[in-house]
Amino acid sequence: MHGPGSPRWTKLLGRPRAPAEALHDMPAPRDFAEMVAFLERTHDNIANAGKYTELDRFTALSAASANPWHEDVLSSLGTPTLLFSKFPGSTSLQLRKALQLPIAEADKMLDDLAIPADRRNLYKGHVGLRQQAFDIAADHYRQALGSENAFVVSRASAYLYRALLANGEVDAALA
Repeated sequence: MHGPGSPRWTKLLGRPRAPAEALHDMPAPRDFAEMVAFLERTHDNIANAGKYTELDRFTALSAASANPWHEDVLSSLGTPTLLFSKFPGSTSLQLRKALQLPIAEADKMLDDLAIPADRRNLYKGHVGLRQQAFDIAADHYRQALGSENAFVVSRASAYLYRALLANGEVDAALA
């Protein structure tokens, strides 16, 4: 016998378990939703205020964890959270909060955070994009393009394209 339940498989995988017993090792359904939401997250909600998918909403409402990514979604639904009062020094929460502020206030908050300059530029660009200050957003995204971090460069490039298109600079966006 060479399939599941054979001595060879049992040696590799441990004793075979009944399906009901195996279910105890599976994540809870809400954990699945959070995993799916994480995998499907495009980070579009960073720059596009208030545009959340049903999956974003479902995950934020059903998640057991204190996840800064859920803060904006919950706020948009009028559901208060205690994250800011419980974790006032959280950099992640401060970044999320900066996205809600007017440009000058957000820039001050971002300048005071101990984060790398390329990440600061990305977030300043996101604030500009949310406020429809596309030229300001584009300037910050251009600065972030100088990063040594490939992820930052990739995100800055994608958002620079959006900012330029939104500003009517089609030729620059396509260059």
